[in-house]
Amino acid sequence: MNDLTELNANNVSYAYKGHPVLCGVSLSVKQGELVSLLGENGAGKTTLLKLLQGFLKPKQGNVSLNNQPLARFSRRELATHIAYVPQSHIPPFPYQVEE
Repeated sequence: MNDLTELNANNVSYAYKGHPVLCGVSLSVKQGELVSLLGENGAGKTTLLKLLQGFLKPKQGNVSLNNQPLARFSRRELATHIAYVPQSHIPPFPYQVEE
């Protein structure tokens, strides 16, 4: 692999139950770049982030890491290159910090 990590979305489209959310989105993010994703509610921001992390598979187009499809990586391997901090977190059960 390259020394510099690059994440690419190429002509990505996605729909929920037949309702298009993303159509033909492309972007490239290189290691160390800071990226802001802005848009209205329902514009597809969270869907795009899920596609870039490999949690969803695009209906069209592809997502790659260092020119390799995300499907070729294990979750553990992806986690060494891609990090995501959600805006909010709802714990599945109540627990204390020290736990």
